[in-house]
Amino acid sequence: MCQIINILSFIRFFNLLIASLTVCLCFHLLNCYNYIQLFVCVGIVIFSMIFGNIMNDLMDIKTDTINRPNRLLVKKMITASQAKLMLFITVLALCPLLSFLSYKALLFYGFLFCLLIFYNILFKKTPFIGNMIISFLLSSVVIFTELMIFGNFEKLLPLALLAFYISLIREVIKDLEDYKGDQKTNYYTLPILIGKKKTRYFVISLIIIFCAICLMPIYININYLLYIIIIIEIPMFYSLFLLIKQPTKKEFSQISMILKGVIMGGLFIIFLINN
Repeated sequence: MCQIINILSFIRFFNLLIASLTVCLCFHLLNCYNYIQLFVCVGIVIFSMIFGNIMNDLMDIKTDTINRPNRLLVKKMITASQAKLMLFITVLALCPLLSFLSYKALLFYGFLFCLLIFYNILFKKTPFIGNMIISFLLSSVVIFTELMIFGNFEKLLPLALLAFYISLIREVIKDLEDYKGDQKTNYYTLPILIGKKKTRYFVISLIIIFCAICLMPIYININYLLYIIIIIEIPMFYSLFLLIKQPTKKEFSQISMILKGVIMGGLFIIFLINN
């Protein structure tokens, strides 16, 4: 039982749950109730994320000994050999699922998969470009879902942009959190390039813009104002408060978790608006 919990933690079960709910929401927004397509799409997204998470942890063992000493690979509760075996299993699981894709969707997926590998090998250490790539990969769940269903992408662009924007904020926050370890292992992230103070101001400006954008729907339908204030605005303003007062590593981690909650809340509000 303990090993099952370790594996679920290792593959980032909560993140997989968010991604699965995002795919389900996309299907609902597009009025598509083909459950075979839904199963295939969720499967591809989940196994691709597991692949990315495991590859990331294998590449980051040295950095995580400083930044995230509780990671299972660092503590050797899961060995590198076991991680590589899981990596192989995810690729095997992906192969039959990919056979269901159209030519366009398969081509786009191939591009994303290559980008994921190049991110881990090359772009992760590149300031801001790495943040933008991983944010695009996370938001591409929305793009891929619509492309798989209709063969084109246009209806869910606002949702994809929202996912990209929040992910970008969260990725920069994680770089601030990992500053010490990244510096010691020669990672060239944004906080190392321009300094932690300027990076904090940059994130603060991104959050203020995001809060302003989130209030725009109230001009269309004021019924959702309370939901937006409670689920999005209050957590984001609390994040601003933490950022302004020179947060500790623990508080950066707290902000990162808040942003994850905002993503879940955003999905809930979009579901309400659609219904």
